[in-house]
This record gives sequence, C-alpha cells and structure tokens, in this order.
Amino acid sequence: MGRKRHAYAGRPGGGVQSVGTVLSVLRAFIGSEPMPMLKSLAERAGMHPAKVHRYLASLCKTGYVRQDPDSGRYRLGPATLRLGHAALNAIPVVRIARPLLKTVSESHECSVFVALWSDGGPRIVLQETQAAPIVVAAHVGSVFPLLTSATGRTFAAWLPRSQTEALLNRELSLLKRKPVPSCPTTLAEADVMLEGIRRRGLARATGQLSAAIHGLSAPVFDKLGSICAVVTMLGPAGQFDTRWTGSTARSVLETASTITIALKEAEAATR
Repeated sequence: MGRKRHAYAGRPGGGVQSVGTVLSVLRAFIGSEPMPMLKSLAERAGMHPAKVHRYLASLCKTGYVRQDPDSGRYRLGPATLRLGHAALNAIPVVRIARPLLKTVSESHECSVFVALWSDGGPRIVLQETQAAPIVVAAHVGSVFPLLTSATGRTFAAWLPRSQTEALLNRELSLLKRKPVPSCPTTLAEADVMLEGIRRRGLARATGQLSAAIHGLSAPVFDKLGSICAVVTMLGPAGQFDTRWTGSTARSVLETASTITIALKEAEAATR
C-alpha cells in the first residue's frame, strides 16, 4: 500500500496547502476595486487565472464570493460578511464600545466611530451616525491618514514609532511638497504636534482632511497601557464644537476612558 499524499507534505510546520490558496484568493479582494475582474484577482494573488477561477467557483458555491451574471466580475459574498462580523465581535474593544457609540451619537447628533490599527493605517471597524451629510465622510472600512486626521494623529502620538515610521515619512514627504494648514512638514514639527496630543490626551482636525468636516479623537488603552483603539467624533464645520474644553471634547474623552476601564475589568474577570 502506497503512502497517502497530503496537501501539507513537505511544508514547514504542516498545514493544508489548499487552505492557504483559498485565503490568498480572498486576500486579493482586500484593497481592490469593489468588483474586480478575474484577471485582476489573479494578478493580485500571484496565480494563473485558471487556477483562481476554480477556487472562485467553489467560493461562489459556499457564499463567500458572488459573481455578477452580466459583467462576470466578482465581489465578496454574505458568508464573508458574516465571518467578518464574527471576527469583529470577538474583539473585546468592539463589544464594549458598541452600546456606547449609539448614545454618544444621538446625544451630540454627530458621527462616532472606533478605529483599530491596520497594515494601511487607522481603519474604522465600528460606527454610529446620524442622518446628515457627514455620514458620507467616513464608513466602516475607511482608512485614515496619520497627520491630517484626528484619528491618525492619535495613533501616531501613542503607537511606537517603529509601527508608524514608514507611513509617517511618506505623509511628511507629501505634505512638504503640498503643505496643508496646521500640518507638520518635518519630523521635528510632527513630534511637537504629537507631544501636545499626548499632553492633552486628545487630538483634533479642523479641516485638514476635509474642509467640511471637523473631528476630535481620544485613545483607548489595553491592560498593558498600550493604545489599542481610537474613539473619534466627527461633525460638520461650523456646527461641531472642537474646543479643547468643550462638551464634545469631554464626551469623547469620557467615552474612551469608559472603554479603557471596561477592558481592564473584563481582563481581570477572566483571570
């Protein structure tokens, strides 16, 4: 009797090779256009189109991918959405923040969201909005820059420089060529701005990212005292209170502090 061949044979640490291939195909959707073509997905996955097509066919059958019958283009399906929701709900800061955001959003009639750090920078993972033009300014999945957004400035102020250095230098290079009011163009200027944010415990943006939108952000810390999330409130310019000591500032600070305390209590309860 011959020995059975396994998909993981010869691979360091074992594992099923076909699973890795499926995940590579799914990862090809990240950062792509909303409905990419097979050719685009194959290029992004680094595979032959015929091979990607076979995996896409299986993913379509299981609901993780959908193919448009008219254009033949692909998009992620409802099963992927459910998987993503399950992943988010498994993150303690998201579970804790969810009920708080709705109250804050209704109280201030503005958009409130929680962002986590991702490979591309700060990314919104949870949001509550009110019916207003501000709704279109940001949505779950949006990624913010470091130096022109309150959210990015907050992460840049507390994250280790090793995590932000590449993105920080890239943005400084762009800002040096095309300056934006109240934004640094050198590392020294950025350090001064970030020190002020750490001193206040609060960051703001007053039109640097969008002239129509102002924002205030505060950090959420984990049990070790490291930043793990950022709470941001956004509102239309001229109506949104961006004073350092205003009611909006107090609210975003209180919300971030409440989440931080709840995270520490949740960790203590699991010991």
